[in-house]
Amino acid sequence: MKKTLILVLMLAFASPIFAGTPEWTLKVGSTVITPKWMKQSASGTLIVGTEKGLVGIDPTAQKTIWEKAFITGFSENQCINIPGSPYLLIQYDATGSLSAISSSMSRIIIIDAGTGNEVFNSKEDKIRVDNFYSLPKIGCLLMETTKDKVAALTLIDYNTGETRWSTPMGEGKSRAGAMFGALAGVVKSSLRIKNKYPKVDAENNILMINGKRMMRLDAKSGAILWDKEFDKNIGNIMENADQKIIYFGQAGKSKLWAISLVDGKEMLDKPLSLDGEFNNLVPYSKDEVLVMHSNGFNILNVNSYTFKWKKDAKCGQTDDIRMLTNGFVAATIKEKEAVLTYVDMEGKKQWDETVKGALITYDVTPKGIYYLTEDRC
Repeated sequence: MKKTLILVLMLAFASPIFAGTPEWTLKVGSTVITPKWMKQSASGTLIVGTEKGLVGIDPTAQKTIWEKAFITGFSENQCINIPGSPYLLIQYDATGSLSAISSSMSRIIIIDAGTGNEVFNSKEDKIRVDNFYSLPKIGCLLMETTKDKVAALTLIDYNTGETRWSTPMGEGKSRAGAMFGALAGVVKSSLRIKNKYPKVDAENNILMINGKRMMRLDAKSGAILWDKEFDKNIGNIMENADQKIIYFGQAGKSKLWAISLVDGKEMLDKPLSLDGEFNNLVPYSKDEVLVMHSNGFNILNVNSYTFKWKKDAKCGQTDDIRMLTNGFVAATIKEKEAVLTYVDMEGKKQWDETVKGALITYDVTPKGIYYLTEDRC
């Protein structure tokens, strides 16, 4: 006998205390199952997780549109709306719990939230998914995968639900190696320099940054257009106005690089020198970026390769910066205190203020700066 469910859905709450009368109920069978959790997808489908499986419901038509009885054993937090797509990514490990390192130890299932159609199942394809990145600009999901000890970059097309390509990247890590790599990634994610990430460039191809390595892949075919390795981890990257030059810094180095987007070749005889160790790049205007480092910051014209100020603004380690019409407020953030520094439009420091306690947030207003720490506002 086929087992089906009755889902009682409380979809409207007229007051903070629910009186117990559902706005409507949906009968899908003869067994009453209380939903464990509910989540609305980007497409509007109501996703309901139960002990018996996953159910997709059209809340407007008040009807079930699909059921997945085999998808069980995960929490609401492990059912992820993939940004810029109609898909749900379901991630869970053998214990059924999501953790910071589970991406390299887990099973991944991707389904279309509107139809319930399965797009990808790492267990059935015998693939381990080590990481995944949504690329809404080109309507795709990029995954780092390992199959038969071979690592690959795999691209899934949101429009067709099919794998567009899978490009081998050499020998993959073992399961234990992937776990330790993920643990290292958790530590590095708390630092200023990103270690691994993709970026869709101006020509809708993919720049993949992985530690010291940067490569460019054709988004249509997966072909490697160029592949370049440096001596230190690559930080954030930015492109210039005509989108043909890539700028980036490296962890622990006082240099800023400029390379060609087309072929990866260096554009300068030598990298630009900074007055401190590179920290970050922040957009400032159409042709300018803020270059932040361990001793302050400056403004770089990305077309002429020149800095706006002869001397950098001296405000110490620049972890964050807010832009004003008449200057900048830079923040040096430590565990138990922060220093806020005001710099004018000529790059001159006007004043600084030490804020005691762990800084949670701050912002600038026409009347001054407000900040919030763990014990003061």
